[in-house]
Amino acid sequence: LIDYGEYNLHKEKAYANADELFIEFIDVGQGDSELIIFPNGKSMLIDTGEYYAFSSVSAALKRENIVSLDALIETHPHSDHMGGMSKIIEEFKPKTLYMPDVKSEEAAYLGLLEAINESKTNVVFISAGSEISLDDAVSVKVLSPALSEYENENDYSAVIRTEFLNTSFLFMGDAENAVEEELLKSGQTLKSSVIKLGHHGSETSSSKEFLSEVSPKYAVISCGKNNDYGHPHKSTLTILDELKIKYFRTDEDGSIIMLSNGSAIKTITPEK
Repeated sequence: LIDYGEYNLHKEKAYANADELFIEFIDVGQGDSELIIFPNGKSMLIDTGEYYAFSSVSAALKRENIVSLDALIETHPHSDHMGGMSKIIEEFKPKTLYMPDVKSEEAAYLGLLEAINESKTNVVFISAGSEISLDDAVSVKVLSPALSEYENENDYSAVIRTEFLNTSFLFMGDAENAVEEELLKSGQTLKSSVIKLGHHGSETSSSKEFLSEVSPKYAVISCGKNNDYGHPHKSTLTILDELKIKYFRTDEDGSIIMLSNGSAIKTITPEK
């Protein structure tokens, strides 16, 4: 057996393999949650979906034999992204919680603050320029928020770009067109192999100009079946089709797993 030190459990994971970057876009209904397992075995969870999605998120983590998360990211304080976060902290004891420095009166956010205090979880506030170091082979950079104030709460979302050799993944949270315009002007590298569309594929995100710059091979839309918001919007799907970007939807495909060896990406939809 290859010895991966404290991460020797790698060999027992269902899909994640050593030397590969594993990303699962977990089907949490109308919400967001992405699990990343790095080539060295360390794990990071971006968002958790609503409180009722805890069983789905927990099942994904346990399937990959994760007992404790190395990093947990709250992109912004809306319950469809962090409603289950206090429970995740309780059950999976993340070493560090990363979040933008933005407050909310939402019950889920107040519950998260309680969980942080009770667990004494290490909290790091992130903004454009922050980096999260978990694996020397993989860069995790925060591209946004760049401003201290936005008119739209969604635009406080932490936008994360992860790069592993010649493959890259862009996680947009709920960031909308105003942030996309900021990013286009920022000079930061946006081109990515895969994009998790902002705000569940709504018409207020994923402009044609922005997607053209990112130029992904794949797009992922995280949304609930027959949701009340009309996500994804038909205009967004039209843009994806025009740009010939293949897309996956959690409401139709269930959870979507992507494995990168640094040069190619393999996609698995376990429920199909």
